[in-house]
Amino acid sequence: GTPEAREFPALLGEVLEGAPRGSWLVRNLVTVLERHLMPASAGPARVMSLWLTWLCWAKEQLAGTPHGALDRLNSSSFVRALVLSVVKQEPEALLSFCQLYFGGGAGECEPPAEVLQTLAFATPLAERLFPTLVGFMRGPA
Repeated sequence: GTPEAREFPALLGEVLEGAPRGSWLVRNLVTVLERHLMPASAGPARVMSLWLTWLCWAKEQLAGTPHGALDRLNSSSFVRALVLSVVKQEPEALLSFCQLYFGGGAGECEPPAEVLQTLAFATPLAERLFPTLVGFMRGPA
């Protein structure tokens, strides 16, 4: 049968081929994003946001686990491609992106320096993020 929700952390912590299942899950989610969702960034409005939300959840399940699953997630090429894809989406995708990199999880509140440098110098994130946040702070028109 289907496992209960309370069993997921134990399942994701199980080690397969030297890495926890959660690490495999993060890698697979990144691969789907890279190969299918980011190149076709004009897909259904909520798809990117939903996948990023799942990726945030999977990342949080890895808290305190030593692994290399986040290496691809934090690579400058992935971050750059993801930002370029997300800025073409609905504002929810942009907020999901911020949650992924700034929302904590995996025992960290600040992304690695490589991610910050990429965001600051190689992407149009600030150009799109601040007007989006202003819109959310003002509320519905």
